[in-house]
Parts: sequence; structure tokens; C-alpha cells
Amino acid sequence: MDAIIGVNEISIKFAKSNNIPLIIGPYEKQLEDVKHINESINFPSIESILNEIDRVYNFTFNFLTSFVIEEICLEKDINLVSILPFGEGIIVKFSKPRSCIRCITEERKISNYFFLQDKLSETDEDTLFKIVSISMNEKKDFFIHKGRIEETTSSCECRNERKYASYEYGEMINPDCGNGTSGVFPVDDRKLDIKKFSELFKRHNINIILEDDNYINFEAEGRKMFLFENGRLMISDLKDKIAIEYLYRKYVGN
Repeated sequence: MDAIIGVNEISIKFAKSNNIPLIIGPYEKQLEDVKHINESINFPSIESILNEIDRVYNFTFNFLTSFVIEEICLEKDINLVSILPFGEGIIVKFSKPRSCIRCITEERKISNYFFLQDKLSETDEDTLFKIVSISMNEKKDFFIHKGRIEETTSSCECRNERKYASYEYGEMINPDCGNGTSGVFPVDDRKLDIKKFSELFKRHNINIILEDDNYINFEAEGRKMFLFENGRLMISDLKDKIAIEYLYRKYVGN
């Protein structure tokens, strides 16, 4: 059986156009016309869900989660294609032993839905979907840049050893930080380029209330949020863990 990991407008369209029966990941609402497991994407949940799965399409659009998904799929011998912003374009990567996402993209790059949307403005979704299907069926990698499609090859020396398969990868969600605010706190050390995020938000007409070199106070989807340089995100008037994770993955990424 095929499955998609990562729920967003793009992956939902891909699921419908390719009759993918299962889609996994946090979203703002429960999907009705496809089997949707609306829960957190982490090592224990994905490892258990992917039993009985033959092919996975990774539409999470962020790297740390992609590393974890890849480790699980390689161990379970599941065919995996991931779609990620890469340099000035998009990489469509078929994962196989000695050719992994981590080595081709380097580690700890931040990506999110809006950054990929910027890259998609240079190519159409139908073209992307076609390349994703070819990548899965022919076990090939592609780089898409300004509408041009190039087949790529890669190799790695890490031997795909488990590095991210830990219950503590990614973020820690606190659904009650006081005063009606919830928070997502990275469990690792990171430093965001706040100016880059500010520019990204403005391009997508997200209302910036206040900003400086260390944080952005912005408003989106009816909520006020603070994004800090260390990757911490504070969200007003929200306590649902799935909804909190959905907003973090959408607006921040890893």
C-alpha cells in the first residue's frame, strides 16, 4: 500500500490525483475523503504506522523529519521519495542505501511550506507530481530549478546509520505556557535567520506586528505568534497538540 507523510495543500492534491489511500500527519482539520491519521510525526508513531506500507511519499518539506522518515523506510525496505527545497530549487529524492537525504542536502537546514511554495512558483504542480511518480517508479533523483528538470546522482559515506531515530528528535510541545499561550521548544540547539523568515512571511502576506534581530511577532490563521531566533514558537489561544505541531511545521519547518 502507498502512503503520504505530511499534510498540506500540495500533498492533498497529490493524494487525490494519484489515489493514495493513506495520508499521515498533523493538519488543521481531519480530512474526510481519504484515510487520514491526524497525529504527530515522530519516530515511534511513524515506525508503527508504516507496517504493511510498500511506498511512502514524503511531503513534510522539512529536513529533520525527513531524516527520521528515511531511516525508518530504509530499515523496513520501503520505497521512499522525498520532496524538499534544495538550493535555488527543489530536489525529488529516491532514498536507497548509500544515497541518503542527509548526505545530499547536509544537515539541519530549515525549510517550511512557504519556502517550497516560492520554489513551486517557478514550476507547476502537475510537472512536480509527474517527476515524483517517475522518481518512485524508476528509482531516480531529480533537481527542478526554474522549470528545468535535471536527473541527478548522489552517493554517501554515512552508510545510513541510525542517527535521528530517537524519541527526542525535533521539538517539545508545551500546550500551556500560561496566559492562554502554548509553545514549541526545540530540544536541540539551532539559530534561525530571523530576517529570512520575515522576508518569507511578507512575501506570503503574513501580517508582521513587530520584529527585531531576535524575534518576529506575527499574526496568521487568526492567532498571534512569536518566533524566536532559537526556534521557539509561542502561539496564543491554542492548547491542542496536533494543531500546535501543524502550525509549527507550516510556519517554521524543522
